[in-house]
Amino acid sequence: MKMLDLAQYNQIKKKYGKTASWAIWANEGKAPKSHTDDLSVFNNVDIYKKLNPNYVLVGLNPSVQDTNEEPWRNFHSTDTKRQNDYKLRYTLQNTKFWGAYITDLNHKKETNSNKVTISDEDIYLFKHEIALLGTKPVLIALGNKVYEALSKYLSNEYKIVKIQHFACYISKEAYRESVLKELTKI
Repeated sequence: MKMLDLAQYNQIKKKYGKTASWAIWANEGKAPKSHTDDLSVFNNVDIYKKLNPNYVLVGLNPSVQDTNEEPWRNFHSTDTKRQNDYKLRYTLQNTKFWGAYITDLNHKKETNSNKVTISDEDIYLFKHEIALLGTKPVLIALGNKVYEALSKYLSNEYKIVKIQHFACYISKEAYRESVLKELTKI
């Protein structure tokens, strides 16, 4: 398993820190959604040693998150009423997927996923982005539309696994069970 080095981490942070993130969060606290927006975990000077560039969780596009905020904000929402990032935290903690890279195929903000299309340029930019990880990661598609696009464009180059998107209307426990079942195929 390849690890990330500090130079790679800093390069990725500089280029993609405002549109991507890592599957690592602060502890849950008293409520399931608490602390998903807490980015203090990235203040640790050795955080790059806890990250896992061998897996990439791939969303379709940013929805409501303002990607012009501080680095790694995407997938660490401040919207405690509408966000479901907590389901990813709950699902991935204590697994080999904790610390995986998380990004979107298309970096244009859109609240209606039906309006999002994936172009050849999006795939080109995505491949350039994940190349910075220095691995040939397993791509974990968050939902059907992402899975279809990844399969269409990248199935000859990468292993691709589909999981439900974390915005689905099921409990965090049911989501974890469903996702971990799919991820055992890796």
